[in-house]
Amino acid sequence: MQRSIAARLAAGGLWGVFSLASGCGGGAAPAPAPGTAPAAPGTAANPGPAPAAPGGAAPTGDPGTAVAAAPASNQTPPQTVDPQRKETRWLGKIPYDVFYDRPLTIASDQTPLAGGTPVTVAGNSGGKPMPMGNAPMPMTSDTKPAEGSGGDGKFDLGKLTSIDALVEESKQSRTRLTTGLQKLGDFNKNFKDVSAEAAILAAVAAAAGQHPEAGKPNWKDKAKYIRDLSKEISSKASDKGSERYNASKEAFEKICEMLDGGKGPGGDAADSVPYSDVTTLSDIMWRFQKTFDYLKLNINDEKRFKDEKGSVERETMVFNLLAGIMATQGYEYLDDDEYMQFHKKLTEGTAGAAAAVAGDDFAKFRMSLNSIQQAMDECHPKYRTGG
Repeated sequence: MQRSIAARLAAGGLWGVFSLASGCGGGAAPAPAPGTAPAAPGTAANPGPAPAAPGGAAPTGDPGTAVAAAPASNQTPPQTVDPQRKETRWLGKIPYDVFYDRPLTIASDQTPLAGGTPVTVAGNSGGKPMPMGNAPMPMTSDTKPAEGSGGDGKFDLGKLTSIDALVEESKQSRTRLTTGLQKLGDFNKNFKDVSAEAAILAAVAAAAGQHPEAGKPNWKDKAKYIRDLSKEISSKASDKGSERYNASKEAFEKICEMLDGGKGPGGDAADSVPYSDVTTLSDIMWRFQKTFDYLKLNINDEKRFKDEKGSVERETMVFNLLAGIMATQGYEYLDDDEYMQFHKKLTEGTAGAAAAVAGDDFAKFRMSLNSIQQAMDECHPKYRTGG
């Protein structure tokens, strides 16, 4: 929700009230730096009221940042507030309306204030002004979803992701599950993540088994068994306990043997099943948040974009695959036009991010992330699934 610039600046002076945390991040969010007090309107440092944006709306800026304070001698003393004023809500002696809605989401936005003035970004090392090149780019709507992305009624694996990205993701997933299943104590602390991770591995294995690229991986003919065993782990890890841990550990050891080139367990396993049979929408959104946090918080300048290209490429391709999977047989809301519009915007963002990495286009990459974030922010209040 847009707020006036005056309210946002007031909120910047109370930044210590909030603490930022990333969701489930592939990379931890840096701790926010305390904001500095804004210059008061009508002073030499900030003459007159904030200019209005086109159409009469207040100009938007970065609520997670604060403008450098003017010298104390130039500031107008704050007006005395009346705690008895009934139309105002209070937190102690602070008027409630200085706080903006959804502070964690808004504060994570690093868009600079209008006018191009460098700003101090929460979490920017040393509290130094962040170069404008690091700021997210404005969103555009000219990126189209990849053909066969799922949102257009088709599903073409070859257009969504590469087999190499799926193989690399299976390795990363194996490492994460190894950590979560190291011992009973680790499992009991992380069983929810183990369950979600195994569900995503099931989707990755299903995609690898059906991918049109031939000859990879060496476990492709066993992908259906890896898929089903991963689904078993996801189900068993729905709660803590030694019985669930032992069953999950046993299934995971069989998966590792096949990933290393060993034989499959044999028995019946369908060559193809709907993705909704092995991976829930909640599992997909769990992985989405991890991917988004990693890309938005860590790949925030062109050097890192190039230095970590292999990792970024894998993450964006998995992002693109999961976005497509969400609109396949068996998932919720597919007959809901409003939801499918949100999904279309999401697939535009994921397809754009993958294309930007392939084209070494950092600016387009950041624009695509903003499109993804907008789609999730608009969709989650009505359709969010799971915790």
